[in-house]
Amino acid sequence: MGDWIVRRVTLLSTGMVLLLLLSGVSEAENWARFRGPDGKGISTQKGIPVSWTDKDYKWKTPLPGLGHSSPCVWGNHVFVTSALDRGAVRLVISVDAASGKVLWTDRLASRTHSKHSLNSYASGTPASDGKRVFVLFTTDEDTVVRAYDFAGKRLWQKKADYQSRPLINDKTIFAQGGAWDVRTGKVRPFPFKRSYGCGILAAGKRTLVYRSATLGYYDLKTQSGNEDFGGIRPGCWINAIPAGGMVLVPDGSAGCRCSYQNKT
Repeated sequence: MGDWIVRRVTLLSTGMVLLLLLSGVSEAENWARFRGPDGKGISTQKGIPVSWTDKDYKWKTPLPGLGHSSPCVWGNHVFVTSALDRGAVRLVISVDAASGKVLWTDRLASRTHSKHSLNSYASGTPASDGKRVFVLFTTDEDTVVRAYDFAGKRLWQKKADYQSRPLINDKTIFAQGGAWDVRTGKVRPFPFKRSYGCGILAAGKRTLVYRSATLGYYDLKTQSGNEDFGGIRPGCWINAIPAGGMVLVPDGSAGCRCSYQNKT
């Protein structure tokens, strides 16, 4: 992909614009899911500017519809989602990172539904394993996870009662609501149920971490179910970050009237 950083801007009245920024770094890393590698929101790249002007952009590409999902980037491919007609049509779009050219667009018939006023009908960020890209959408009949190859060919589609963005761990794609083989879409055992909570699932090689009333964790090897580590309540957006053999947990209990250790 070279030395570029991709940024997506949602314009409420005129649709979306995908922007490519010359960042001055020597080699860009893949950003294969929401918040990047392992869901940490941490980039190893250096020299990324904290502000820029129009002259810093290599290209700008207008995209149809509205969407709040982040771009998924692998090599020279940028994948984004969008929606038209109040969610009646959902879009998966692939853009060439070097030129800004739209490589392919796939349209999914769907339906409108209630949502938060600050949300969109395309809020789930795609995920990729380097060979395929995966999206989660609500369609006419049900909610599905769909797989594409990088050329835009639909590989498989499965029903998915999902409540989180997709996460790929080895050869399995996970979401709150199911797990599937990345190659075939075959359903894999995943009896996951957290106490209650919000925000994304993050993972190390064998353990999921997330908010589940307190800090929740799930052993992917034993699949023994949800476990909770009491005394702290992660936040909804940045809830738990596995890094360097540790789990970093920004506390989200300040201001709550609850039994957690940190409160006002």
